[in-house]
Amino acid sequence: MGKSNWIILALCLLLTPRQQGLAQQATPGAPPASGVFPSESSDDRSDEDIDHAADEDIGPTQPEPPASAIESFFNDLNAGTVSQKVEAMMTPTVIYEDPFGRFEGREKTLEHLKQLLGSMLTLNVDVKEEFVSGEETVALWTMTLTNRHLDSGNQIAFDGVTRVRVQNNKIVMQSSQFDLGAAYYEHLPVIGWVVRWAKGKVAN
Repeated sequence: MGKSNWIILALCLLLTPRQQGLAQQATPGAPPASGVFPSESSDDRSDEDIDHAADEDIGPTQPEPPASAIESFFNDLNAGTVSQKVEAMMTPTVIYEDPFGRFEGREKTLEHLKQLLGSMLTLNVDVKEEFVSGEETVALWTMTLTNRHLDSGNQIAFDGVTRVRVQNNKIVMQSSQFDLGAAYYEHLPVIGWVVRWAKGKVAN
């Protein structure tokens, strides 16, 4: 075999493995050639890994603070729930006050609240701010209601403030203050006009 033939044979032996590897890469579905590996990247992570990493970045979710005694009392308060709320949340010797009067004891408090709620069609209390100091909580709120005896059943809204004292998870004192004219008297037939007229005179 001549020298030139040996050179051609050597070149064929050197080129054959590389050509085979390139052919494997070009064939769809074929495994990569020996020594050829795809580079790893963050896009190859599973959805579970990505979600876990995101949770670590955000940190643990903070739990919602528990509802205060005032929020719990006003939430879903109506003629059908008031007995259960008073029984569960107030002590037998509770003192309850509002612009209508002072009521001592759970039975008198319940009797008063039943009378107030008996003609209510709807009642919603939106607690705006709360201030807590030891056993006492003070809340500023807006009450929206409809009453079959007031303003022909139209919606009435007014602001107020409630202070409660809680001992052993029971309300021992609750005092609510609000404008009785805006909440009640101004919306009565005849007398409502008189109250609004009087308030206008005082304001001027």
